Amino acid sequence: MKLSYALSLYTPELASLEAKLFDLEPVVRKGLVHPAFGGRSSIKVVLPVLAPDLSYEDLDIGDGSSAVAAFAELASGAVVGERIEIARRALLEYCRMDTFAMVRLFKTLRDISAS
Repeated sequence: MKLSYALSLYTPELASLEAKLFDLEPVVRKGLVHPAFGGRSSIKVVLPVLAPDLSYEDLDIGDGSSAVAAFAELASGAVVGERIEIARRALLEYCRMDTFAMVRLFKTLRDISAS
């Protein structure tokens, strides 16, 4: 079974999930100013200010570009043997941190807007 066909079976479910997603970056860009942002609004700039206890520093994959590259290597078959599980684990840790960071940013932004 081709991957594209397998994924197409889930088109309705994926579309339903996509409709529920919300990008926080425009909210920060248009609604929150902080000198430490330096006029930028990416998660890597905003997170240390709004949630200083969270950091990507200890992760093997610590930024989106590296995550995309690691995923591409896995998907292309360039990663083999025991390195597959190492790369997979590193990607999952990065995604876990990214998700947790977004939840924390959402809660912080909600708290700021309520005050």
